[in-house]
Amino acid sequence: MTNDEFRYWINGYLSLSSDDFIDNNQVSVIKNHAYLVEAVMGCLESDIIDFISKLTNEMQENSHISLDTFKQIATQLKF
Repeated sequence: MTNDEFRYWINGYLSLSSDDFIDNNQVSVIKNHAYLVEAVMGCLESDIIDFISKLTNEMQENSHISLDTFKQIATQLKF
């Protein structure tokens, strides 16, 4: 998976999600996809690193993230 493919994957994830909240398991899936990008491409682009960092910080403060908050965090990705 490339950096651009990750961005498209997140966009699709947001579009198809019917959940009101994102939990730790879902955040783990998202992080694993980012690690896949890093393994394939050798690095993550800065907007994806920032996205993962904000997502991680939000999860540390709360047990879940509202879908609206998740969408706000994801808007930083360069589509």
